[in-house]
Amino acid sequence: MELDSLDFEPRPWIPGSGWAISKSELDEFYRRAERLEGTDGLADEEAVWQGYGGAKPYLGDDFTISLSRYCPEKKFARVFSHLLQDPRCLIVLHANAVELLVSGSGRRVSGLRVRCLGGKEATATVDTVALCLGGIESSRFLLNQTISPWNVSGLLGRHFQDHVQCFAGDVIGADLTAEDWPFGPWRLRGGAHLSKINLSAEAQRAHRTLNVSGMIEFDDGVYPAMRTGIKLLTGPASAIGLREFVRMVPRAPGAIWHHFRSRSDPRFALPWAKPKLSVYSEQSPLSESRIELSDARDPLGLRRARLTWAISELELHTIRTYVSLVRQAFAAKGLGEIVPDPDLMRDRFADRLVDLFHHCGGTRMSPDPRQGVVDTDLKLHGVENVYVCSSSVFPTSGFTNPTHTIMALAIRLADRLSELAALHRAA
Repeated sequence: MELDSLDFEPRPWIPGSGWAISKSELDEFYRRAERLEGTDGLADEEAVWQGYGGAKPYLGDDFTISLSRYCPEKKFARVFSHLLQDPRCLIVLHANAVELLVSGSGRRVSGLRVRCLGGKEATATVDTVALCLGGIESSRFLLNQTISPWNVSGLLGRHFQDHVQCFAGDVIGADLTAEDWPFGPWRLRGGAHLSKINLSAEAQRAHRTLNVSGMIEFDDGVYPAMRTGIKLLTGPASAIGLREFVRMVPRAPGAIWHHFRSRSDPRFALPWAKPKLSVYSEQSPLSESRIELSDARDPLGLRRARLTWAISELELHTIRTYVSLVRQAFAAKGLGEIVPDPDLMRDRFADRLVDLFHHCGGTRMSPDPRQGVVDTDLKLHGVENVYVCSSSVFPTSGFTNPTHTIMALAIRLADRLSELAALHRAA
């Protein structure tokens, strides 16, 4: 999914909201990203709804219904494998970037120091550097640099955001397996789609909320088990608490069963699954969450990241408002009863909220070096030739998976670097 137009606009009731570029500036790049991802050949929304025997459902003016689409090939390593044979590319494996070598003036990076796990080092002379790192790793790498002319604002690592998810209520009296149920995972013409119930821009303004969406999902314990499984596979084991591990063990067989069955039947549900209202909310653009460096070091000698992730009252207000409005809309349309979680209005409900690995923020985009870390071209403030292409540049994150927007920004940056290279050759 694309970010909404509202995500790019300043919202008076949300401090720090808005991008320094408009949604229209990314439209062309979203289209090109679809071609690269292979989603441009999927059925459009109208065809999806027609394929399932009806029009797009209407829940009233407080909501919009949209579809997220899944790439036909989920492994981008396969989608872009042709780059390995491209004569314009030299791909160096195991050369982990550890240091940007800043010139004497401090305005330009002249080299990049790399190091392998065995300790061997090398230095590359560079004209331009594009740091294409993870949402947390972008901030960590830059925080590890001795010289940092790009951090005049002091915002490097600040205002980290992740999408907040929770099961906020039970769904009673709805048949999620019915053919005409409009809010389930579907497959059409080889493409997977997922319907989303989004709070409209007008409702967000009226109720002073963040951007938020939701859907009816089965609470079957699969997702928490998968999260713990990922930690087991990637390490370190110390990241897993005893309670988390104990909860995963009995759920693991069901998670494996669900993983394989859902490939052929996207509506498959485990026998013990319960239908719930699942909510997905953005976080405050000026979130108190932050990425810092700990004293511990990784095998390359770089200091590890220490992440503080905070939930604000604005996120809780958004989720509570959303549940109330969905409850009213479902009752009015006879779609079933939404029974809010008993703790929804209590402070302890914050303990139910989890992140979605959608790491955003930390190298905030702004044309003003006092208000951000990169400019509107994604160039680091204070240096002439270093760019950041990552979800870390997002000033606001909406509620959608950030990958599609990262792709659009990458294509936009590639065009910009090509233009600069052409100007350099001409000069």
